[in-house]
Amino acid sequence: MARVKADNYTLGMAELVFNEDTSAAQDGSSLVTWTIGNIVDASIAPEITYLDHYYVTNGSRKKDRSLITNRALAINFTFDEMTAGSMKEWLLASAAASPVITAANYEIYPMAKGEIKGCAALTFASEFGRNYSWTIPCASMKPDGTWDFNAEDWMNAKGILECTVDATSTETETYKPFGTITFTQAEIVSGAENLA
Repeated sequence: MARVKADNYTLGMAELVFNEDTSAAQDGSSLVTWTIGNIVDASIAPEITYLDHYYVTNGSRKKDRSLITNRALAINFTFDEMTAGSMKEWLLASAAASPVITAANYEIYPMAKGEIKGCAALTFASEFGRNYSWTIPCASMKPDGTWDFNAEDWMNAKGILECTVDATSTETETYKPFGTITFTQAEIVSGAENLA
């Protein structure tokens, strides 16, 4: 019988970084260095569509197969660090040519882009629980909900990072369309037999 290990209970919040670089999005190998900011809430949301098949006999239908016909994966997040860079991505904005972020004024032009695409990484490190990192070779950044102003709470905005597939790449052992999750200290329950 498997034993429960308290070391597997996990507490903490992830860091999410994004690189708006289509060349980096080809294989995810380029360093992803721009952080979205302080993430206060995040969730990984798979979306799967099934096509069911039924065996019919004597007027009764019984399901005998269920195939996956659609796969999608996204990270829903809320951030409260409202930098010029994070708001540029969230508002699908473009910026002045060769902008200097440290300058006194930094102009962006909301809703100027049809999409914001690049590569991303989600990193989770905590004193309590297991650590892991997820590199995403191709992703799309989208606003998802409202940019909230509240006199009694910190300003925040909600977004979604949607994993996308690069249609020009061939799916091989070295190309994983939804990225790679690397676990450290990867003892799940009691030993390596649980990782098979």
